[in-house]
Amino acid sequence: MYRGVVAFDIDGCLADFEDRFCRTFGGENRHLFNLDERFPGDTKTHKEIKKFVADPNLYYGLEPIQGGIEFLKEFIERDYHVIIATGRPKASETMTRRWLNSYCIPFMKLVFTTDKASDLNGIGQNLSYLKTNILVDDNPKVLEECDDYFIQPLCWKQEWNEYFYPKVWWDEQEKKVMYQEYDETNPITEYWKEK
Repeated sequence: MYRGVVAFDIDGCLADFEDRFCRTFGGENRHLFNLDERFPGDTKTHKEIKKFVADPNLYYGLEPIQGGIEFLKEFIERDYHVIIATGRPKASETMTRRWLNSYCIPFMKLVFTTDKASDLNGIGQNLSYLKTNILVDDNPKVLEECDDYFIQPLCWKQEWNEYFYPKVWWDEQEKKVMYQEYDETNPITEYWKEK
C-alpha cells in the first residue's frame, strides 16, 4: 500500500523549459511566471509563444532538471504513488512519454490538465485509496490553488516563485535537495522527518 500520492509538474521541475524558452524569446522579466506579463501588449510575441508551446516536438529536446528527478525518486523510495501532472498540450503526449522514458523517470500515471489542483483532487476522489496529498510545481498560481483541495504544495524554486513557501531545490554544491520553510533552510532529510 502506498503512503500517499505525490504529483510532479514537468516543466520547471523535471524539464528545463525555461532555458529553451529564453534562448528563443529572451530572458527579460524572468521573475514573472505569466508570459503575458513578461511581454505586455506584444501580440506578435504572444502568438509566437502559443505556437512555440503547442509544438509537441519542443518537449522532447528539453534538458532534465536532475535535482527534480532525484527528488521524485526519493518519493518512490518512500512508497509514494507518483503522478506526473502537466499543463502541456495533449498533442505532446508521445513526446512527453519518450522524454520521461529517456531519462528513466518513474511514474504511475501521466495527466494532461489545465486545472491541476482540481483535476488531481478528482483523481483522488475516483481512486478513494489514493488521495493526492502533495503537488511539486513551480507555478505560484497552481500552488495557491492547492489549499482549496487540501493538497500540500511544495514549490520547486525558480526566479518567478521566490516568495512562495515551502520550497525545494537542488543544491549543486551539496549534491542534494534542500528544503526551506520560510527563513529556515535544511537538507531534505528534515522534510522527511515530518512525513
